[in-house]
Amino acid sequence: MSRTRILYVIDSMGRGGAETQLLKTLARLPADRFEAFIVLSREPGASYDQLAALPIVQEIIVLHDTSRFNSEAHRDRFPILSLMQKAFRLAAIIKLVKPAIIHSWLWYSNLLCGIVRQFSLTPLGRNPSYSLIVSQRGDYYARYGRTRLWLTEKLIYRHADVLLTNSDRIRDNLRHRYPDKRILAIRNLLDLPDLPPQSPSDTPPLWHIVSVGRLTVEKGYQYLIEALYLLNTKFNRQNFTATILGDGTLRTNLAQLTDARFLRRYFFCTIDRTPFRPAIAA
Repeated sequence: MSRTRILYVIDSMGRGGAETQLLKTLARLPADRFEAFIVLSREPGASYDQLAALPIVQEIIVLHDTSRFNSEAHRDRFPILSLMQKAFRLAAIIKLVKPAIIHSWLWYSNLLCGIVRQFSLTPLGRNPSYSLIVSQRGDYYARYGRTRLWLTEKLIYRHADVLLTNSDRIRDNLRHRYPDKRILAIRNLLDLPDLPPQSPSDTPPLWHIVSVGRLTVEKGYQYLIEALYLLNTKFNRQNFTATILGDGTLRTNLAQLTDARFLRRYFFCTIDRTPFRPAIAA
């Protein structure tokens, strides 16, 4: 029985949310039904070895800037040239691999795949034999300016067969803008352990605030902690607990901040150690 060949295109294998979700996706795909080829459009990244160790991964290709003209200064000055060079190289890879599905992640890689279709860089041109799935992490309309949104609409959304997001709100907004496009929302995958059931004598708090994400500066968890502190002190609301599921470079700093704010009911769990397995399984 032949296996379905999928080509994944992502910027790099760093330690961000999209990269983590790709690793979890690949780990769950049955190797007897699928085979995966990976294109990293910018650089290998810190999780490259973890990706390479997955049995389903057949080959990983990194689109390094190998030309002597592709110094960092040259790329900054002529970003479109570098982008088009990578688009032609990606088209050559598609021709060689002949995937049934191409699944791109993150805006830069989504754009590369859109360019390949826009300019008919593959032999089959505008009627390719593969399906293009584009994963959108976050709300592009809320984050990007006019130029990048124009590129998104003309080169990404127009040529995608499926738009995939992890938010019902983003999915609904995209469906309103593109009623004829297939748009899906799939929740982030979490590896959660089994825990013993809660004792009937335990009285749960009225409110349990839960947040999931990387503990990094750009996620803004320090502001969430300050808001909880105000809720606890200024508004005298003490009938809540709060949990963050995640890990990252600011974990120690955020834990110290919660101690300084006397938020004893506020605690951190890594993604693979969470008390919410029973609720999710229910």
